[in-house]
Amino acid sequence: MYTGANPGKHGIFGFSQRRPGSYRLAPTHASARKANTIFQIISDAGMKLGVLNAPATYPPEPVNGLFVPGVPVPDNAADYTHPRELAAELQSLTGGRHMYSRWISNNRRPDASAARRRTRSDVSRR
Repeated sequence: MYTGANPGKHGIFGFSQRRPGSYRLAPTHASARKANTIFQIISDAGMKLGVLNAPATYPPEPVNGLFVPGVPVPDNAADYTHPRELAAELQSLTGGRHMYSRWISNNRRPDASAARRRTRSDVSRR
């Protein structure tokens, strides 16, 4: 994802993957990616960039600029921005620690109406 390579090359085949030694699913981490992203290529070329709300990019890459990944991000994550200090500024602007919907956690099928309400709330805070 975000590499220009096919899944066989970058190693990510979906938004979830099996937990090691189990059949339970977990959200795919960006750290599972085996190829450089366009974000890293731009940054390595010396250009500044800002990435905001790009799905499946947690944990954020260290780039020449700002990086705020999109969902999924663990509820207890402290490292959900680059630079890390950006998180405090976002917290003050959004009135809370997290800007992300929690309805995708625990691999349970969400109540659709509750999920819509939480998502609308999260989007309005952004």
